[in-house]
Amino acid sequence: NNIPLLGIYVCPDHPEQATERRKPGPGMFLEAELNHDLNLMDCIMIGDSAADMEAGEMLGLDTMLVLTGRGKETIKFLPEYEMPTFIVNDLKEGARKLCH
Repeated sequence: NNIPLLGIYVCPDHPEQATERRKPGPGMFLEAELNHDLNLMDCIMIGDSAADMEAGEMLGLDTMLVLTGRGKETIKFLPEYEMPTFIVNDLKEGARKLCH
């Protein structure tokens, strides 16, 4: 669907020794913002975990929960205030939604 993927960011921190780079911390998002001259307000957080949705919410982003991976389990336990902007079955559906 011609959506550019500018980079992949990974945080190997163990949960018990997490830095601000580990979601839901803002570290990786701020790094991507600087690396690619982005305005995070023009971005969307797409993921399948509660930490993904929480990170997006904390940064003021729209969020998209993908029901593949952990998504179907995640949706059962998300608090109302962290409900995603969009819920999609898979990334292909998510890409279509963003392109239309």
